[in-house]
Amino acid sequence: STSFNILKYLNISPSVNYTEIWYFKKINQNWNDINEYVESDTLSGFYSLRDFNLSMNFNTKLYGVFDFSKIAIRHIITPSLSFNYHPDFSRENWGIYSTTQIDSSGSKQLYSHFQGGVYGFPSAGRYGNISYSLKNNVEMKLKDKDDKKVKLIENLSLSGNYNLASDSLNFSPVYIKLRTKVFKDLNFQFNSNIDPYLIKNGNRINQLAISKGQIGRLTYANINLNINLKQNDLDDNEFSVPWNLNLYYSLNYIKPYNEKEIIQSVNFDGNIDITKKWKVKFQSGFDIKNRDFTFTKIDIYRDLHCWEMIFNWIPFGNQKSYNFIIRVKSSILQDLKLSKKKNVFDTNYLTNF
Repeated sequence: STSFNILKYLNISPSVNYTEIWYFKKINQNWNDINEYVESDTLSGFYSLRDFNLSMNFNTKLYGVFDFSKIAIRHIITPSLSFNYHPDFSRENWGIYSTTQIDSSGSKQLYSHFQGGVYGFPSAGRYGNISYSLKNNVEMKLKDKDDKKVKLIENLSLSGNYNLASDSLNFSPVYIKLRTKVFKDLNFQFNSNIDPYLIKNGNRINQLAISKGQIGRLTYANINLNINLKQNDLDDNEFSVPWNLNLYYSLNYIKPYNEKEIIQSVNFDGNIDITKKWKVKFQSGFDIKNRDFTFTKIDIYRDLHCWEMIFNWIPFGNQKSYNFIIRVKSSILQDLKLSKKKNVFDTNYLTNF
């Protein structure tokens, strides 16, 4: 492997792997018509196996700067292209694989003469793939605020690949990803898949959508918004209660063929330090489509100096349960504890709780 530049800006990284294995025996399999079974013969000799693959990667960076009186915007584009190839070593001219009859009906199966060999053998099947990606980053610099930099788009990428070994539907979906911050603590993520092929009678066909003047079919899209809110404890005053709250919103659009499904959910988790010794953690959410709460859990912790109290509660759902523990903090005395727990499999769950 190596790497070098062309015209100063185009980075090229070629790589070739070559492996040769020597064995002093191989196995031949043949169908025995009389006894109707596959028999194996071990042959001694000198047998050399060759395995190789090659790859090539191209990448560069393009910069665009837009300078205004009070702000400057920089756009960075990172395109890359890679190629990988591995020949089909199951072809008989390589001397690694053969086919043999495996039943009286004449069915045949591919096998390796070196199955079970301690150094292995090359895999069957040809592999050839061309991958591409295009990444974007956009930043803004505020000139009147000590050249403060603001990321407008942390990452906007487009990627996919082309399968050279397939006889149809060679193009993969086009994957689009976007990540940025709408505000300081509000994160935005977007993911989508665009299928470049048309569908007919509910099945993908080997015809590109662009032949009909279309970019492709949106088969999947996901939007995620999350925000972190918190209050730090700035002093030792017990009335200053530190807390942390994470809010998540998720929207999924799924349409692999003709039928589509939209799923929305709102989730949250966080913790509250009521005092230095009382701590509460929680997580829950709401499934907008099914109009029901998602997995909900509440954890309460109390520091008892050399001891500690832990209470875990799942109030509803398939995992409804509670677990109450008082134990010694020392790891040496972990077995010294008092516990009480119930779950949905206990018939007296509600009575005891």
